[in-house]
Amino acid sequence: MNNSETTKTIFKPALIGVVLVVLALVVYFAWPSSDTDITSIEPVAATEPSPPKPAVAPTPQPLPTEPVAVTKPEPVEPTISVPSITAAPIPSLNNSDDYARKELDETFESSGINKWLPDNDLVRRFVIFVDSISGGNLIRGQLEHVPVTGKFGAIETRPGHYRLDPESYHRYDALTEFFVELDSKEIIRLYQENRSLVSKAYRELGNPQTDFDKVFIRAIDQVMVTPELEGDIELIRPSVAYRFEDKQLEQLSKVQKQLIRMGPENTRAIKQKLSEIRLLLQ
Repeated sequence: MNNSETTKTIFKPALIGVVLVVLALVVYFAWPSSDTDITSIEPVAATEPSPPKPAVAPTPQPLPTEPVAVTKPEPVEPTISVPSITAAPIPSLNNSDDYARKELDETFESSGINKWLPDNDLVRRFVIFVDSISGGNLIRGQLEHVPVTGKFGAIETRPGHYRLDPESYHRYDALTEFFVELDSKEIIRLYQENRSLVSKAYRELGNPQTDFDKVFIRAIDQVMVTPELEGDIELIRPSVAYRFEDKQLEQLSKVQKQLIRMGPENTRAIKQKLSEIRLLLQ
């Protein structure tokens, strides 16, 4: 056998093998898998290919993070804007009368307080009056503006001896009622707000180092120790003026003797009012 025949003889089996391999690959990819029943596969009608669906980007998943503590905001209190009130400037002592009258009238409205006051130098007169009372004295000139009606009355019991007429007490009822009805807290507020004027007036009397609060308290204490006498009060009249027949009563201070002439009821009411003021003043 020549070479050409030998080549043909070898090529045929090789070609057959290639063909078999190709067929095997076609069968492998085209043939249904062994667990599928061929008889159950129905022919699929040919349809026009549907247009490809647009590619949808996958929804990004959030990365795991540490839980964040959520704090509730603190409630905010509503703010109310309050207009600032500027207090009236305190004038000089020499120009304080109109200011003092206005302050008193606005504080004790409808009380008619100005009818009980002197015409001028209100602050100075107040200081002098309180200072004199603190020493047990009573300057009559400071009371000349007080509208007390009627006259002091005494009933003669025997020659040269008298009894104080209880009807005389009522001369001071209106004054006592007016004083008692004033607001004690407002009295102290006005006094404290105008302490600079009061202190200056007191320094004019030659007392530069003394706190006027102490003078005020001493004056109140003078009144507080006044006895409240019930019953008849015997008097004598060795000269023009009446005097107490009881020597202990006659030795009382002028302030205390004046309170006795006002009667026990008025004395008690005034002492109770001054007790309130003293407590607020401390």
